[in-house]
Amino acid sequence: MANSLQEQLLKAGLVTERQVRDTRETQRKDRKSGKPRDDAGQRAAAKRRQEQVERDRALNDKKEAERRERELRMQIRDMVLAASLNQDKADVPYNVLHGSKVRRIYVTREQREGLVAGTLAVATARGRHHVIPAAVAQKIAAMMPEYFVYSAAAGAAGDAEVRADDPYADYKVPDDLMW
Repeated sequence: MANSLQEQLLKAGLVTERQVRDTRETQRKDRKSGKPRDDAGQRAAAKRRQEQVERDRALNDKKEAERRERELRMQIRDMVLAASLNQDKADVPYNVLHGSKVRRIYVTREQREGLVAGTLAVATARGRHHVIPAAVAQKIAAMMPEYFVYSAAAGAAGDAEVRADDPYADYKVPDDLMW
């Protein structure tokens, strides 16, 4: 058992003296030069490092996308606040469908007529609904389609697609209905 594998192979006649010498010399040179040997542990470590680099890159991409979206939302919020036409003397209620909920906002008569005509729109910023010009609403919709912007003109286009089995298809609800 004291014999190394090389010596055992040499005694068995499976390798020559020269092959044993060359192998020992190669191993000695590898140890001396610090060159790592190619073994399973090193390959596994390299694979783990590569996977970690890929995870880090994916995480950085995700954080960058979140940062860009946050900046875009802040830019849209600033646009809404700058273009807001809300007034303190607003006393006419106007109902807006936000998701699946109906929200009531108060506007002036002129703003209500503009909302019904489609020249004005409603957008949210800082938890409030703001009346804005339709041009600003279109810019917001182009920048971020999922941002809440209510426009009567967009609502009328959405009403055009009526289901075939809708029993109330013949009864059009007027835009100026107060409910």
